[in-house]
Amino acid sequence: YDIMRGMRVYPWKAGLKSSINANPPEFASNFDATTKKDPAKPYVAHETGQWCVFPDFDEMKLYTGFLKPRNYEIFRKNMEDNHLLSKWRRYFDASGKLQTLCYKFEIEKLRRTRGCGGYQLLGINDFPGQGTALVGPVNVFWKVKSYTSSAEYRCFNGKTVILGEFPKLIYKSDEKIVLDVAISHYGETPLRNAELLWTMKDKKGALVASGSKKIGDIGFGLSTVAKSLTIPLDAAKAPAECRIVFSIKDSDIKNYYDVWVYPADAKPADTGDIVVTDNGAKAVAGLAKGASVLFVPESLNMPKPKERAAVLGFSTIFWNTVWAKRQPPTVMGVELDPNHPLFKNFPTDSYSNYQWWYIISKTKNPLYLDSAPADLNPIVNIIDDWFTNRRLALLVEAKVGKGKLMVTPAPILKSSPDNIVLNQFRNAVINYMKSADFAPSAALSAEYVESLTPPAR
Repeated sequence: YDIMRGMRVYPWKAGLKSSINANPPEFASNFDATTKKDPAKPYVAHETGQWCVFPDFDEMKLYTGFLKPRNYEIFRKNMEDNHLLSKWRRYFDASGKLQTLCYKFEIEKLRRTRGCGGYQLLGINDFPGQGTALVGPVNVFWKVKSYTSSAEYRCFNGKTVILGEFPKLIYKSDEKIVLDVAISHYGETPLRNAELLWTMKDKKGALVASGSKKIGDIGFGLSTVAKSLTIPLDAAKAPAECRIVFSIKDSDIKNYYDVWVYPADAKPADTGDIVVTDNGAKAVAGLAKGASVLFVPESLNMPKPKERAAVLGFSTIFWNTVWAKRQPPTVMGVELDPNHPLFKNFPTDSYSNYQWWYIISKTKNPLYLDSAPADLNPIVNIIDDWFTNRRLALLVEAKVGKGKLMVTPAPILKSSPDNIVLNQFRNAVINYMKSADFAPSAALSAEYVESLTPPAR
């Protein structure tokens, strides 16, 4: 009995309805409502995950026999033709980190489910058939991919897993984290006289909070070991990305969770002399006068045919876009340089970690840059699937004549008190544009800027 899909298989177009895409990120939900319907049935999750990663072209040299990686040769040539080949390794790493995050989310949700009889993956290695399904943390030669490790997978897929039941991952600095902690244990013997430890550190390694709790003996199955555990955020220097690590004292059992802390008193950044517009003509007019322009188009010119359009979603791709008939999402997360000065006020990793859900899920379409100059390097790339390899972006800067342009399809002009991540991203963009760091090197023409949006009727 499929715990994730009931007795039905999802229709191909249901990818965005998956809870990892449809709902704000959390680690508290489970499938108890399903397993309670008939407790006598053994509920088993079927083919959990199947999340893709971008191709690793270094893998091609491992084919030393009669079998040749012709599929990879095609994908690589496609990237080269689209001026993307220099980014392939960064795309591989970023999509791989997102793949790991997706598997962690899925597997922990099952481990939190009472009455779950188990789960299975279709495989932990890539499957070269059915359109090339790069769903494994190990490749077809059973080599662990460089973006993860067996130790990382044991955190959420080992015989004993500590489950931090976070109701959310985004916090304001005047809040506290309150969560339950459970342990899913299927080792050889019960745990005896166990003690739970935790630490919370920011990205620079500074300690924000720590604590411990004696939890005694832990039997087999799922056990709640801490109720309403409270972690203060007073020491977090917002905005901050922090990692909470739970462990069992004197053992190798541990698990990790990333959370984000944003200023409680944050106000919309003053745009000053920046021209802010959703209209292409107004953007071009401001650039002609030498202004700094923040262009947030409401609609974009879309590729033809429309069914080949990139469909955004937080997760990476399920199986692959060819075999799954372009089930959304058809992209594989974002890729960026976290040390770019814009991110001084928006702490981030180089890949789609959970805070990006609040931006990607609100963005209708990416920027299509296939006809842009080859030297245009977006601040935030969106990783297209390896069959189309288009130049997609979420945030781009360029000089246009005498002016300086920042363009994004993310709806940052519609900031909401309920979406503190999007608001923080907007402030980071504006503050960067007002700083001396805003000095784009690549150039775009005014005609190209106008071509991003449909002509006015």
